[in-house]
Amino acid sequence: MQKKTRMGGITLPKMVGVFLIGSFVGCIYETILQFCQTGDWVLFKGLLYGPFNQVYGFGALFFMLTLSFLQSPLAIFLLGAIVGGVFEFIASYLQEIIFHVVSWNYSTHFLNFQGRTSVPVMIGWGLIAVVFIKWILPFLERYIEKIPHSWSNLVTWLILLFFLCDFGITFLAFNRDKERYDGVSPQQGIDYFLDKYYPSSYLEERFPYKKKS
Repeated sequence: MQKKTRMGGITLPKMVGVFLIGSFVGCIYETILQFCQTGDWVLFKGLLYGPFNQVYGFGALFFMLTLSFLQSPLAIFLLGAIVGGVFEFIASYLQEIIFHVVSWNYSTHFLNFQGRTSVPVMIGWGLIAVVFIKWILPFLERYIEKIPHSWSNLVTWLILLFFLCDFGITFLAFNRDKERYDGVSPQQGIDYFLDKYYPSSYLEERFPYKKKS
């Protein structure tokens, strides 16, 4: 049986679909995990609008682009652990450098790397990679390929537009929050807009798990 998860079979609708579903499932997973650990229901999302955690979305996308050519579960697990760990390390580093916030800290984990990732977490990424590549991705591909071409293109671009806007306003809001934290007064119209509609109290309420570094 011909495998569909090949680089030649990766299309923009598949990439967008994988990112969308990965971001949504990741948000739900983290929310349930946090509830089990703390007893508090907090929507563990990464963007201002929608129940989406883009770390998992990008993780699923990177798994699709780097692991879909592999057949061996062991190879998928090992490479998935490395890809997931490196990705999480970079994401944590960039978030702290750009926004001065920290969303996760694994300093108490065995063999952690600056608290940004750890061997236990990487093992988790490896297991997720095997499940994703062997079962979830083929399932998603079958249904995405059934969508008529004209509709899939339209839906793809609408989803892309939504995420671009969501990423854009989230970036601006957190960047302005960093400026407020540093004592920078509003300088132009967009600063006043962000101060009015996305004040620090608003961001802290919706992202209570993000701690300033």
